[in-house]
Amino acid sequence: MRTQEEIERQIEGLEKMKESLPETNFFGENNWLPIDAQIAILKGGDYEDYADEEYYIESSALEAKYWLDDDNEDDLFEND
Repeated sequence: MRTQEEIERQIEGLEKMKESLPETNFFGENNWLPIDAQIAILKGGDYEDYADEEYYIESSALEAKYWLDDDNEDDLFEND
């Protein structure tokens, strides 16, 4: 399980990344919803809440769940 410090670092990075992105992408998909899903999971949310969402939102929530379970060492946010 991740430490609170590690979780806070990811949340901060995701929030910063969200600020740098337009709300929708070229394909008309919302860029912010997957990030919000990841932040919610990191704050104790349940992946099942996203299981029936659009694929790109659900997969982002699942990625955050895997990260919390130590199944992924990469940051959830992109470093610029």
